[in-house]
Amino acid sequence: MKRDEYIERHYRNKILKNNFKSFNVTIEESDIFISADSDLKDPAFHSLHRYRASIEAYIGSNPDFLNSLRPLPYDALAPPIVREMISAGMEAKVGPMAAVAGAIADHVGTDLLEYSKNVIVENGGDIFLHCT
Repeated sequence: MKRDEYIERHYRNKILKNNFKSFNVTIEESDIFISADSDLKDPAFHSLHRYRASIEAYIGSNPDFLNSLRPLPYDALAPPIVREMISAGMEAKVGPMAAVAGAIADHVGTDLLEYSKNVIVENGGDIFLHCT
């Protein structure tokens, strides 16, 4: 999951903060921006780490997953986030890594709902949004 060069995400500075706490969580090339009712950096970091570890472990045993530009066959034994990425790739007729930003935003956002009623997770332009 390596990228060649970091691209500054200037649009994050234009978000209205309202009553939300906003913060970044970064692990290697994963750089997510989160707004929630409180500062959830620690649970967000652990959630991001867990999903990255699942994807990286799968890539370790299935290297085609990382670079395939075409859909890969469904793997019922893959971790849930990987299965969702494979399914999304099949539906869009692209490789599964095209879904990585959205899958991470969705899974981290869902995890954070345990701590906050309002959660917005932006990852490379893909957004998870749950606000009351």
